[in-house]
Amino acid sequence: YFLFLMFRVGRADEELTNAGITHLVEHLAFPHDHSADATSNGATTLTDTRFYAWGNADDAAGFIARIASSLSRLPLDRINQQRSIILTEEAAGGGGASTELLTERYGAQRHGVVGFRQLGLHKLGPGDVAEWSARYFSADNAVLCATGPPSGRLALELPRGRRTPLPLAKPVEGPLP
Repeated sequence: YFLFLMFRVGRADEELTNAGITHLVEHLAFPHDHSADATSNGATTLTDTRFYAWGNADDAAGFIARIASSLSRLPLDRINQQRSIILTEEAAGGGGASTELLTERYGAQRHGVVGFRQLGLHKLGPGDVAEWSARYFSADNAVLCATGPPSGRLALELPRGRRTPLPLAKPVEGPLP
């Protein structure tokens, strides 16, 4: 059984000044004491943030329900710990050719931000993170997919909000490489 919760917010929604904020919310929402009964993961991409769980239907549903609950009440006391983890991940490198090409095409904005370090992590505070989460991690900006009927344990505590359109990919002016 596979369960997938996705929010329409990613790195392209960030500015250089808050770069990394979506990734930080993803880390904070991930339960640090989750059960090993369901295999799970999370990821922040260019245009969305995803949480996955697969295994027993009840365990997968329980994990996704905990993600939703955590997003409603982020453990902001873990910001420094998660910031450190993300900066360590970033130091390992690994953007690849596609990241470099996006940055060349779009510059230091929207889709090109993905090629820059997550500079916002150095200054973001609890208020910034809570505001970002409330704005983007809502029921109206989410989609839930499952490979079968939902478990009786699946209840998502997500606040209402608004749907966020994809950011406009505006290329930089000038000759391309």
